[in-house]
Amino acid sequence: MKSALLINYAREHLESVEKHLAAYREDGEPERLHLLRVDIKKTKAVFSFFGSIHQQQYSDNRLRPLFHKAGGIRETDICLSLLVAIPGFPEKFILQLENEKKKRKEQFVKNIPRYARSVINTRAKISLPDETVHKRSVIKYFKTEMRKVKKITGTGNREDMHRLRMRLKKLMYLYDALPVKIQDDLKLNTREINKLQEKAGAWHDSYSSIGFISRQKIPGMKPGYLSGLEEKEKKQFKELVKKLREKDI
Repeated sequence: MKSALLINYAREHLESVEKHLAAYREDGEPERLHLLRVDIKKTKAVFSFFGSIHQQQYSDNRLRPLFHKAGGIRETDICLSLLVAIPGFPEKFILQLENEKKKRKEQFVKNIPRYARSVINTRAKISLPDETVHKRSVIKYFKTEMRKVKKITGTGNREDMHRLRMRLKKLMYLYDALPVKIQDDLKLNTREINKLQEKAGAWHDSYSSIGFISRQKIPGMKPGYLSGLEEKEKKQFKELVKKLREKDI
């Protein structure tokens, strides 16, 4: 496999980030922030792969401010969607979060020209090796990463579970960029991995929302207001751990 295949994959997703930024500036659709973050993650998956096989860092530092600021707005959106579904959750706290989201969004839109330049510069200055990537290197990389994933599955630790989720996402983003022949040779249980990712994503929405609300220091907020969401998170986490221990990924 020519490395150009993966390099072009990264460039295409950086172009997609630029388009989502331009569109978000016009319509403010929340889904665009999710999609541009996915594009950045797919680009980072390629950087991570080359960094691993060459034992060096391929930096994506220019994209970090964009990635984290978009993530902050998206985190608020997810949190609001969960909180409005909790019976009796005080409306004043919902309104306070809505105002916080509005401020973040306004600041983000103001900085879009700067973010766009950082994406253009990253795309123009991709310096990944132009070479033939041997199938055995790809297989070795996936085997190593899957071993790391399987070490995490039995811990029952929430931060470890989040790391597991991110590792699986990174692997599947890279997997999607590979030729079908190499995908077949990897013999990944993609069906179970995708099911697991869905469960992990739903759990993490609850988990991160609890943490987000706790960090806001909202005046008058009482611990009991989050009890419904906390019970939901505990149930989701328990089911996720159970699935991990039952299924072979």
